[in-house]
Amino acid sequence: MQGQPLDPARTYSAAFITAQGVPAKLGQQRRKTSHHAVAAMRAYLEQHRPLAVAHYHTFVVV
Repeated sequence: MQGQPLDPARTYSAAFITAQGVPAKLGQQRRKTSHHAVAAMRAYLEQHRPLAVAHYHTFVVV
């Protein structure tokens, strides 16, 4: 639920781009997909315009 604290007893789905900052001991059922993060972000932004740049290295789709 949005705005609710995480429940430590619950399992959540998550995704990450690289495993460099996520130790192998964290998570279950890890798998590599054929999705490419940069291509997916570009496709999403093409479909959700306009784009407003708020802070350095951040963006907001409005």
